[in-house]
Amino acid sequence: MEETTAPTNKRELMIYIQHVLGTHESPAELEEIASTVMGHVREVMKPYINGERSVERQQYYSPLVNRVENAYARNDYETLHILLQSLVGLIELE
Repeated sequence: MEETTAPTNKRELMIYIQHVLGTHESPAELEEIASTVMGHVREVMKPYINGERSVERQQYYSPLVNRVENAYARNDYETLHILLQSLVGLIELE
């Protein structure tokens, strides 16, 4: 999925991240495609982070998505890997 179709909703994003984490298991491997992954996370999660879906969903997703952004900005791919796993879990729980 990472090279073909960009995810357009949370479910597709969840599947995409699961695929990426399954095929890029080490931080070094994740580093190779992190900018693409982050582009998809930003695009799909934007309406939730901006409060366009609801204030409740904004409060639900914003803290973790901000942590994902911070790990990426620090080039901390080990933490990014863990936080992306957490994002998958958060989406599954909703």
